[in-house]
Amino acid sequence: MFLRNRTSLDVSLARGRITDDVAVVAVVVRVPLRIEDAGLVPPPEPLEARETDPPARVALAPVWHGVSVTAAGHASGPPSPPFVCPVIFRVGDVERRLIVFGERCWERRFGGSLEASPAAPFDRIALGFTRAFGGGYDLPPGLLPGTDLPHPGLRVSYPLNADGVGYYPDERAAVGAPLPSIERPDQLLKHWNDTPEPAGFTPCPDLVAWRTEHTPSPTPSLAADTARHLMRMRHHAPPPLIFDDVPAGTRIELLGLGQGPLRFAVPAAPTRITTVRTRMIDRDVAPRLRALHVDADARAVRLVFAHAFHYEPQRPPEWIRVGDA
Repeated sequence: MFLRNRTSLDVSLARGRITDDVAVVAVVVRVPLRIEDAGLVPPPEPLEARETDPPARVALAPVWHGVSVTAAGHASGPPSPPFVCPVIFRVGDVERRLIVFGERCWERRFGGSLEASPAAPFDRIALGFTRAFGGGYDLPPGLLPGTDLPHPGLRVSYPLNADGVGYYPDERAAVGAPLPSIERPDQLLKHWNDTPEPAGFTPCPDLVAWRTEHTPSPTPSLAADTARHLMRMRHHAPPPLIFDDVPAGTRIELLGLGQGPLRFAVPAAPTRITTVRTRMIDRDVAPRLRALHVDADARAVRLVFAHAFHYEPQRPPEWIRVGDA
């Protein structure tokens, strides 16, 4: 099987076996674009790589279901109180919201209750799950809470986001301790022991437990449920931003990150994939979007399309031709 790429795009092959009699290959196309007022255009030079870019595995999986949609960038602080910034991400008719706060901590108020301090002024805050709810604490050597079992000391982490902030063992530990800077407006922290879901739009490939917790409802088929869990684990978007499909023409809007609002429509795949077998008619392979990532600071979008198909391992195509759509 040979690949002939007649485009200037980054194209790779991901191959695998489903059974002894069925193999699968995906022709994965990475498409970087700049977001201009007139629409999406090819960048004049390669986009700068960032830590918040989607992981490479989106292009390495031969089998993939759904679309990971993510966004990264900095939220700018307002010049006067309250020092909070809303961030809105719309994908078609679906809207997701975040609230970015300046630094806060739990304070003891009259009556003895703990309340969040007013948000402090801030210049810019980058989206990221290290600033979302989560984190952990060190449990000193002793007995495991609620048991008679000894332990040598251990780290207790919030299972959905071990690298976040705001997860404390008791009220005393929470006094003067920080709250997360990024929250969901429908799950704002009201008490020191609240445990909301992490809030964010950035790629989070390590937060597997969060994604599997949101796997769609089980079916009577154990094999199908296992496959769906595995597919869900491969994604890198937060669960609220994993879609079954994001077709061409879907409107994307991002407000509150970078310089000004970002608006564009999802483009169609720019490639046409044709398989060639000896003495057989050429066959076109339809594309599907796998990932869409908006870099608000760079005003850029990275898309990953895949043209996937099955074939008999004994009769693979001789050539896969990649051309412009």
